[in-house]
Parts: sequence; structure tokens; C-alpha cells
Amino acid sequence: MDFLQEFVKLYIEESIADRFTRLARQLGPFRFAFLADRYKQLENLDDKFTFMWNLPEVQEYAKPPEVLPVVKDEDVAERLKTEGNILFKKKDFEGALMIYNIAIAFTPHPELCLSKENLKINTSDVNKFKTLGCCYANRSAVFLTMMDYEKCLRDIDLAFEYGYPDLLKSKLLERKERCLVAQKQMTEDGKLATNIQTAMRKAPVLEKYSDTVPGFSSALQLTYSELEGRHVIATRNIHPGEVLVVEESHCTDFIIKSSELHCSICLVKCNNPLPCPNCQVI
Repeated sequence: MDFLQEFVKLYIEESIADRFTRLARQLGPFRFAFLADRYKQLENLDDKFTFMWNLPEVQEYAKPPEVLPVVKDEDVAERLKTEGNILFKKKDFEGALMIYNIAIAFTPHPELCLSKENLKINTSDVNKFKTLGCCYANRSAVFLTMMDYEKCLRDIDLAFEYGYPDLLKSKLLERKERCLVAQKQMTEDGKLATNIQTAMRKAPVLEKYSDTVPGFSSALQLTYSELEGRHVIATRNIHPGEVLVVEESHCTDFIIKSSELHCSICLVKCNNPLPCPNCQVI
């Protein structure tokens, strides 16, 4: 297994189910069976969560990883950039975008200069960071293919700002022109689709909530019978597409493979994240 396969397997591909399985193995069969029996005896959801959260094994497992002093690595960035190029040629645009994001995070950045207005990069040595400019240029090609013209234009400007090679600038200028033309040709239908997608990200609100189950619609009722045990029934006809459950989560977490494409605070998708200029963290 080469470096990139190991990197992706360790930092991207581990799912929540994989984490749970690994924790269960660490507990061992007897400890796991004992805790599972205790857990089943609890009826209140808050009590169940508190019981699990206070377990020493869970606290140790959930402890944030130690943040080691990491530095940029241009060799790693180049290898990641090459892997991103391969995925782009295979038309795996989401995969290419994620790898380019990681490559940008690994690529050395110019120093930041603090001015009265804001932070600015030190433009005196940008020609030393052509790998960074190339990574932004390659990512701009992904955004163009995905018809995300605003982000494509931003990456093109960043590529120029970070010393993109002069011999290749004509290709980026042509790409920039295509973006500007495409933006002018956007129809009202395109704007409407954007508005719909924005509205879909907002959590729905139920008109009336259930008296028996928090977060459930009044169209549902929790009941019990000897034959079926505890179950939910409908109290009226339910229309296709009707929202029945809106519940706030106890906690939120990323699937590892999504961490490079989403904000870690609000969880909104962000496929052009801003990397730290000094380490490999986004």
C-alpha cells in the first residue's frame, strides 16, 4: 500500500460504524456485554447518553487527538496534486476536489503581513510558491467543470497571486474568460435553482407537534400493544413528502471523509476551504 492509499484509508475512509467496531474491540466481549446490559435497563434517552458519555473508555476514545507541531511538505503536496489530476481525468470531480484541498493544505505558503486594514501575504517571494499556485489552478478546473464559476474565478486569482508560471497563464486567462461568459449567460432558472437549494438547507418547522413523542408531528402517536409492543401509529392521513420528524441532535460530528469539504463549526458544505498558512490543518 503506497503513501496516498495509507493516507486516504487512515484519515478519510473510516466511517462511524468503523469507529464503533474499533471501540467495541477495545472494550472486549465481556466488558461490552456488561455495558450493553446496563444500557438496556435505561429508559430515558438523556440517561442513556449520560451513561455512555461518562464511561472511561468512551472518554478516552473521544478525547481530541494530540495536535503535533506539523509543517508544510511540498513533496507530499506534489504527490497529492498528481493524485488529484488522476481523479479529475477519471471525472471523479468530488474526489479530485477533496485531494486538491488537502494538497493546498500541505503546500508551503508565503508569510502573512499584518497591516492596519487586514492580513496580506508577503508578495516579495511568491515565486517560491508555484506549487501552491498550481494547486489553486488545478482546483479552478474542477470548479469550472462543476459550473461553480465564482469559486473558479477566485481560485484563478489566487493562482496568479501565488506565482503561477508565466508560460501557463494564457490557459488560466482563457478559463477566466469562459467563466465570465458563462456567468453572463446564467438564466433566471439557474437563479431559481440556487434559491431552492438554499431553502432546502434550512431545517423545516412542524405546524403541530405530537403530545406523546418530542420532535414528532401530531400526525404520529406513540402507543403500545401486547402483540406489537411499543410502536408509532398515524392519527390521520399523511400526505406524500410531509415532514414527520424534526429533532435537534445531542451532538454533531463529521464522517472523516467529509471533513475536508465542510465547515467544522456550522457543518455547511465548503468545497474551497481556507488552509492555515503555517500547518496542514484547514
